[in-house]
Amino acid sequence: MAVNIEWVGLSCFRVWRDEGPVIVMDPFNPAELMRFGLFHGETSTFEKPDEKRLIEGNTVIVSSLIDIAHGFPELVRGSPRVINALDLVQQNIQAEIDGSRVIPVLGGESSDRPEEFGEPKPNAIYAVKVGALWITHMGDLGRGLTAEELEPFVNRCDVLLALVSGAPLSIPLNELDFLIDYLKPKWIVPMHYRLPPLDITPFAPLTEFLDRHRDDPLFYARSSTVRLPIETDLAQPIIVSLKPSSYEPI
Repeated sequence: MAVNIEWVGLSCFRVWRDEGPVIVMDPFNPAELMRFGLFHGETSTFEKPDEKRLIEGNTVIVSSLIDIAHGFPELVRGSPRVINALDLVQQNIQAEIDGSRVIPVLGGESSDRPEEFGEPKPNAIYAVKVGALWITHMGDLGRGLTAEELEPFVNRCDVLLALVSGAPLSIPLNELDFLIDYLKPKWIVPMHYRLPPLDITPFAPLTEFLDRHRDDPLFYARSSTVRLPIETDLAQPIIVSLKPSSYEPI
């Protein structure tokens, strides 16, 4: 059963199995990001999240609802179901999406983040099974995780939606390398990196992550969406580079 993954932008994805419900992960508020000066240049089309910018989805899951860059369900048209993964951790409750239990683990922003980005806030990373594949989303993780903290994701990480912007705003790339080596995903989809019009100076470009993984196969999808699994004889993990759909002019 094929699973479709669309990179909307920043840390936001739409994920769905064929003929299944559409799951939106970590939608962001484009208008607020513009107000904070995180989008720049004439190519930006993020003046406001008007009707043309809304996306489709049945269920929204966020790493927290206290971060405009990762918890903005209003980006999704209509009245979708909303799951806050941070609530699942902090309140010790369970939730299911399409028959799969959401697996949350407490994360948190970097304690070394620049003052202009505010005090570090808690968040969660989470995994959910879509079709036959476990999709693990790193939320806005700003620190490395121990093997004990990562244990709930062992054998539940076929696809890693990976924060690759590096310190000081995100998990350091060497700590990300440990996470990848420990969880052994089959596919890695980079997200949350410096790519115009998302011109956040502390963010690293994708090339910094790719330089650390020169021995891993790289698949340029040339699209915002990929269908997994990809039939190939290449060794895994395979890095899948997508184009963000929301950065394109309408």
